[in-house]
Amino acid sequence: MDDIALPAYGQFMFEQFHRLSRRLGLERAGASTVELHGYLTGIALTPAPLVQIDWPKALPGADKAVMDDEFTGLLKDGLAEIAEATDNNTFKPLLRTTAINGYRADLWCRGFLNAVDLAEPAWRKRMDALPALKTRLEFIRLMADSGQFARKLGFPPDEHGEFVRENTVLLAPLVRHMRHQLVDPARSRDWLVDLPPPPAYADAELARLGEKALFTRLMECEDRAPWNLMQACVARGDRIIPVLLAHVRDNQRWGQPEMRGEWWGLLHAIMLLGKMDSEAAAAALLEYFGHMSHHPQDTLWDWTRGYWPAFFHNKHAFVHAQLRQLATDRQLNWYARAQAVECVLEAAWSDTPESLEDTLDWLARMADNPAEPGMLRRSCSDLLLDFPRERHRDLLMRLAREQEVRGRLGRHFTQHEVDYAFHAGDDPEWLRRQNPWAFYEPEAIRKRQLRWAKQDDKTIERIVGLADAGEDINELVQAVLRRRDERKNGNGAKPR
Repeated sequence: MDDIALPAYGQFMFEQFHRLSRRLGLERAGASTVELHGYLTGIALTPAPLVQIDWPKALPGADKAVMDDEFTGLLKDGLAEIAEATDNNTFKPLLRTTAINGYRADLWCRGFLNAVDLAEPAWRKRMDALPALKTRLEFIRLMADSGQFARKLGFPPDEHGEFVRENTVLLAPLVRHMRHQLVDPARSRDWLVDLPPPPAYADAELARLGEKALFTRLMECEDRAPWNLMQACVARGDRIIPVLLAHVRDNQRWGQPEMRGEWWGLLHAIMLLGKMDSEAAAAALLEYFGHMSHHPQDTLWDWTRGYWPAFFHNKHAFVHAQLRQLATDRQLNWYARAQAVECVLEAAWSDTPESLEDTLDWLARMADNPAEPGMLRRSCSDLLLDFPRERHRDLLMRLAREQEVRGRLGRHFTQHEVDYAFHAGDDPEWLRRQNPWAFYEPEAIRKRQLRWAKQDDKTIERIVGLADAGEDINELVQAVLRRRDERKNGNGAKPR
């Protein structure tokens, strides 16, 4: 869920603002541009009549600008554009600069607070009437010095960047909700008011776009991409694969939280390649197994866990041998190998009864091999439980006893669960995960956005409420980490 506008490929966003930035002589995607956007957002939300404050003089770069009628018109248009975006829930703060680690939420927040200070009496009056408004403004004050905030929360210096990235995603829904509170406090209590509307594209419009432009549009939609946009990309066939590979092979796209359009592009590329049934698509999808080893902590694997058999289901003729090779490749980590193993088993299950039985015996040998990584062995034994065979019962019972010795944290299944599996019969998990593309259905999008909104608001309140807790900050740190875990792999976050 990226709530940060990305100038790299969001050219259609905030056009009037960029025109104003050029008139002020500011470099696009520079620090002053970020501060200017925060300042204008604060002016657009100001609860006092603008004629009562001399706000144009505080514009970054205003000392060089000629305050003529054209400039005044640009100012009005820029403010109207930002206000409209907050009203229709499409607002995103412009935080990106061209510098290394260039997402400067602190500068944006400082610009916003400069605008608040100009109309401080009006803001104070509204905050007295609306405590939730005060909470959100206090969060912006905390983010204005994000390094100090991270230190206060006990995060070591090497984790400051991650902490800031995790929490800048909260700025957009926060600003949208502040606008609703100021304009219509009664309706602002309804979470559905704050849900950005899903993007909508006419099929004719999409047909005119090139492959790169289509994929760019898909990234801009993040986790709200409509199904007809996905269909338009799939319809391009192998022509779009070079665009996808260029994105996936760029190491800068990896390791980000789910708050960048570029990161969502990694997931969309998997979904696209999984839907396509060509040999080129199969080969491109195989590359992800290498990324599982090179980027093992990326949250992408939590979103795609269990869906790899569905992605390869229409590609068995192209990749059967390669998947089996990946499953036995000890240069890969255990997780990548485990996903390949499941795909091999699904292919055998789709083939013939003889192929399935041979593959189950192959799995049993891997599960019983102490030279293999323990997590891979347990993953193989889990799959054997999905297809219980009497000849494997002793092995499964022995593995269950070994796991029970390790305690609850090291246990995958118990002896009781082995008995139950033999009673239940064949029950492969992939039968419940055959349609990862339900991710693009309108109801799935709506539920996901509502879940993000509720989680984000709770996080804002926790951070603000506990930020002044003195030395006892453990509860706040845990709240931030819980939010990270929830977005990563909890509370139904995975696509269904």
